[in-house]
Amino acid sequence: MAKNREDRKNLSRNLDAPGVHNLGRRSFLQAASAVAALGALGAPFVIRSADAKNLTKIKMILAWLPGGPYAYAYVARKKGYWAKRGLDVDIARGYGSLASAQVVAHGQFDFGMSNPSSLVLLAAQGVKVHMIGLMDYDPFMAVCMKKDSPIKKPKDLEGKTVGETFSSSDAAFFPLFCKVNGVDIDKVKRLNMDAKVRNQSIGGGQVDAITGLVSSMLPSLETIGVKTKYFLYGDYGVDLYGNIGITATAQTVTERPEICQAFMDGLSEGLRYTLLNPDESTDIFMDAVPALKMNSTGVEYTKLGMGVESASVISTGSAKNHGLGWADMDKLKQMEKLVMQYQVKPGTPSPDIEKLFTNKFAGRIKLTDAEWKKVEKETTSIQKMIRST
Repeated sequence: MAKNREDRKNLSRNLDAPGVHNLGRRSFLQAASAVAALGALGAPFVIRSADAKNLTKIKMILAWLPGGPYAYAYVARKKGYWAKRGLDVDIARGYGSLASAQVVAHGQFDFGMSNPSSLVLLAAQGVKVHMIGLMDYDPFMAVCMKKDSPIKKPKDLEGKTVGETFSSSDAAFFPLFCKVNGVDIDKVKRLNMDAKVRNQSIGGGQVDAITGLVSSMLPSLETIGVKTKYFLYGDYGVDLYGNIGITATAQTVTERPEICQAFMDGLSEGLRYTLLNPDESTDIFMDAVPALKMNSTGVEYTKLGMGVESASVISTGSAKNHGLGWADMDKLKQMEKLVMQYQVKPGTPSPDIEKLFTNKFAGRIKLTDAEWKKVEKETTSIQKMIRST
């Protein structure tokens, strides 16, 4: 147990860029400035393709640190799915969805990964960036507790201490979760914490529960031996849609449509391979991120993250019925209503969803019915972990 904890601490140190603050300590605009600098710095922040002659150079940024949920991007590069479409893609770590969307909006990266709610929030503030594909669907925002916690229902949170990262995309929806489930939020002690400290705090007993995304909480806690259970917002009346989408500027969408198509097709093919070949994809990802190889929990951490990603992809019928990357506009509009109500000042005009999101470049890469059944079968165990209460 002690060894695992030390491995996780080392993993965080190795993956974090020295001297760059994360969103828990600085505003996302400061983080965006730090991210912008990465484009010029190269390794270890950016992992470049080899043998890139006659290929169009593309820079993309993740939403956060390299982890299992993003493995399909590294698979797309390693397997040559972008190269065969004429692209040489550099991958940089991110500092949160808001920061990633911001630097894409300002042209420092060609494509980025962000959640849809971040795009709506930025658009409401006058910063516009478009989404050309939605890679997974359930953000799995949740309240997380230890498996043996006496908290059995949301109402039990009253009188308890809950650790949160107020800059995280999920934090604004905790009050709504409480309201919908009859929890008096004034009776909940809320502590603002850096995301890494937050995850560790529940294992150490400093808090009774934490809020966040399962893709962050579950791998971090399981690899240090902390068994968890969750109140998923989607199961408790707060139905959000969309976890990670691909962003680009309006100029890129209108002036470089062939690049958008090639990028989305290559990434989607990487996602398809990852869904169907998790073991091989783990090996590819581990080779691409050497810091993970230095930790005894690296493989487990990666596979858990990939499992959560797979569960999110199959959480709705969007990808199965329409192809990878496809987004349901009606569900995005419902998500927009929640963002505008709980994250934006009253009276702010709502952005036009159909101008922010497009399916023009999505849906070409598909799985067969037999392949979807295989994915569903292989995610059974992670589904049980996610939906454990």
